[in-house]
Amino acid sequence: MTIPSFPRSFLLALLVLCLSAVGSAQVAISPVNGAAPNPNAMLDLQGGTTRGFLAPRMTSTERTAIAAPPQGLLVFQTDSTGGPTAAFPIGYYYYESGWKHVSADSPWVLGGNTGTNPAVNFIGTRNNQPVVFKTLNQERMRLWGNGFLAVSGTSVAPVELVEVNGSLKIGNTTNTNPGTIRFEPTAQRFEGYVSNGATTGWVQLDNVFRTRDNQTYPLPNAAPCNYQGVTSDASGWPKLDNSAFGNGSMGGTTESPYSTLWEDGRHQYLYLATDMAAQNICPNEAIKGIGFQLTSSGNFATAGFYQVSMKNTLATTTPNFDLSGLTLCYGPTTFTLNALPALGSPGNWTEHVFSSDFVWAGAPFNLLVEVCHDNQDWSSGWSVTGESTNFQANFGLYCDACGILSGYSSCTFNPCPTSPSTAIPAAGSTCTGWGHTGGCSLTTTNALWTCDGTFQWQGGFSGGTNRPIMAIYAKIQGGAGSLGTAQYLYSEHGIMVGSAAWAAAGPALGQNFKGPGTISAQKSVFGGGVLLSDHVFDMYYDGTYRPEDMQQAMAYQHYPIREMARYVERERHLPTIAGRAQWDESGRFSVDQLTTQLWVTVEEQSLYIQELNARMDALQQFLVEKRLNELKGQAAPLKK
Repeated sequence: MTIPSFPRSFLLALLVLCLSAVGSAQVAISPVNGAAPNPNAMLDLQGGTTRGFLAPRMTSTERTAIAAPPQGLLVFQTDSTGGPTAAFPIGYYYYESGWKHVSADSPWVLGGNTGTNPAVNFIGTRNNQPVVFKTLNQERMRLWGNGFLAVSGTSVAPVELVEVNGSLKIGNTTNTNPGTIRFEPTAQRFEGYVSNGATTGWVQLDNVFRTRDNQTYPLPNAAPCNYQGVTSDASGWPKLDNSAFGNGSMGGTTESPYSTLWEDGRHQYLYLATDMAAQNICPNEAIKGIGFQLTSSGNFATAGFYQVSMKNTLATTTPNFDLSGLTLCYGPTTFTLNALPALGSPGNWTEHVFSSDFVWAGAPFNLLVEVCHDNQDWSSGWSVTGESTNFQANFGLYCDACGILSGYSSCTFNPCPTSPSTAIPAAGSTCTGWGHTGGCSLTTTNALWTCDGTFQWQGGFSGGTNRPIMAIYAKIQGGAGSLGTAQYLYSEHGIMVGSAAWAAAGPALGQNFKGPGTISAQKSVFGGGVLLSDHVFDMYYDGTYRPEDMQQAMAYQHYPIREMARYVERERHLPTIAGRAQWDESGRFSVDQLTTQLWVTVEEQSLYIQELNARMDALQQFLVEKRLNELKGQAAPLKK
């Protein structure tokens, strides 16, 4: 081996360096400036700008073969058992009572991780300790080891699966999973979605604490949903007729569902969820038909290619045609109008029994109804019963054989069609009654000029607040209504308290339904305002009353019979029964008030009867004594 020669100056410097290192127990490696090591470091690497520290490199097998590694030993492992979730991945390892990977378990980073496996990569603990979430160094939420979640800001263990110390806001949703709870903003109520066979849909949550006014209370123990009426008679179907709106006849060309004054027509009508609820229409149940009530007849007998479509919508007005999501329920077919009974009869309702049922989704969804036709001739139209709402409830369009295709000036066909067609104009002739777009496909962007070569009339479109009164063949909840509240319960129906069999007993027992606003009870009606009338007899016999009867006695005055007669003649009512003036002033009397007054009156009258009986006894005794005296006088001997 050849030993290189070094200058004496280099050997001298190396010797000084070694002696310096031994003396201070510090080493500085600085190929640039030769600066002294940091006083707190045993080894100080300085001045490196193109080179770094290289730790010992070894495989996993070599690392684990190190005998009795000291605490803090650092190495770099060059191989891996594979993948980011490997037991021993590539990287730096240090020894601390066992080998530790410097970046063990791939920590979560801002912006998210990639290549994760939820079986082994997760945020949480492997022991029975909670996970705490903080903001501004204040605890906000804690997930406990048993899976219970507390959004409370405290370390108090929750006793339910989820606990919230504060308010909780639930938003509206259309998610129809049973058990879902939502706040419905239109009706301002909380609802839960149920599906138990008899009831499927959104049901209002109970409001037993009366913390909110003006809500609707479903009738308890209501009968299940059933269809009202029969398929063949729309007059027996529930009617979407809002009592707050005025009714009248509607026959305008953009309004009437039978606008046969023009060959083509398309009309959409909006009925609100509140209109459906007012008729107790069951949500999530099939609607099987609709009908309209004719008020005047037209000369044209049929509506050709007639269609009825429906849609659930959150829209509350009809500014234009809604063209998306319509479900075709009826037609296209030729609907005969002249086969209906005479106008004004109970049966002057049209009937469109669906070939495809439609399901109303329930509140908050409203119901959009579209009717349209495509005739090949025209005559006077038909009017129906309608109502004028306080919002735009219809949008309609009319024209004669219209629908010139964009980019064309000709309407010719070759040959003439037999159904609505969108064929490109061809060399041929105009065809009476046929345009290039059927009534059910027309929109406000179509050219509405007559297209069949007869008369160059132009159609039109517009919206308005009128809508037809519509009969709807749908299931209703037991045929009854709901109870609403202001600061109280109110009902437009009679209330029957008792069993169903008793309520339906009929006039033989006098328990039949007596009409809106009445209350009937199978057993008894108890009122808490009836006052006892013991003071009547106490004051009559004792001249005083008991302390508990002060309220009654202070307003009570016993009139002798003669004074009572004068009072009745003057006031025209008994002293113990309030008169008309008080009746009108108090807005009628309650049942308890009447009961109390009648109770006092009966006892007062019993005293009068007692007094009259005593007077009759006295009079009878007087008359007997008088007669006896008279008889004694007659029997006396004559004096001499």
